[in-house]
Amino acid sequence: MRKKKFSLVFICFNKYLFLKKLIEESMSFIKKNKNLEIIFIDNGSTDDSSKIFFFFKKKKIKNIKFYQIKKNTGYGNGILYGLDKCSNDIIGWTHGDDIQIFKKLKYIFKLKLGKEKNIFIKGFRQSGRSLNERFFSFGLTIISSLLLRKKFSEITAQPTLFSKELKFIFEKPPLDFSLDVYIFFLARKMNYKFFRIKYNEIKIKKNYSSWNTGFFSRVKLSIIYLKYIINLACK
Repeated sequence: MRKKKFSLVFICFNKYLFLKKLIEESMSFIKKNKNLEIIFIDNGSTDDSSKIFFFFKKKKIKNIKFYQIKKNTGYGNGILYGLDKCSNDIIGWTHGDDIQIFKKLKYIFKLKLGKEKNIFIKGFRQSGRSLNERFFSFGLTIISSLLLRKKFSEITAQPTLFSKELKFIFEKPPLDFSLDVYIFFLARKMNYKFFRIKYNEIKIKKNYSSWNTGFFSRVKLSIIYLKYIINLACK
């Protein structure tokens, strides 16, 4: 049986302080895992990320690609751009500050996927978050499940990976953070087989995160999700 191949997009925005280490770890990991393709997307960063991208892009590293979007027009837009560059059986993304990704990938590669064609793999945070984060996550789970009539849980946990065929039925996917909800919903709707990757979240320095700056950023993001969920439920 042919081993399934994966394409993983790292969506990066203003990750200069973390980017070099992430790329070097990717280079080391990919040497031992030939079934993986890694795609870095600089989603319109305004820091010095472009210098790091340019340095490593010149090296022409096997199975690692680098793309830059000049202007950030949304989290979802950057991911969709990256997914278009994927070439393997199972495609998806994670955040540019996912410091546990290689540990998660080792677990994913051990999954018995067999001949299953419709696969959806998603992270699942067990612990490590603040009370506020757990509150907003729980609220999003309840609202999504009720309004969309599908089983939702830990919608924003990463990574997100799925059979490439799912991408072919995208219909006007959102270009912002709501993409997490859209793809989760679509996979449920199409009866994809779910695999959840459990992990304990590890806190990183605040300056690594370009959006999670506290309670009010969570409220703002929750409003974005809520508007989209209502819109999706009305279709």
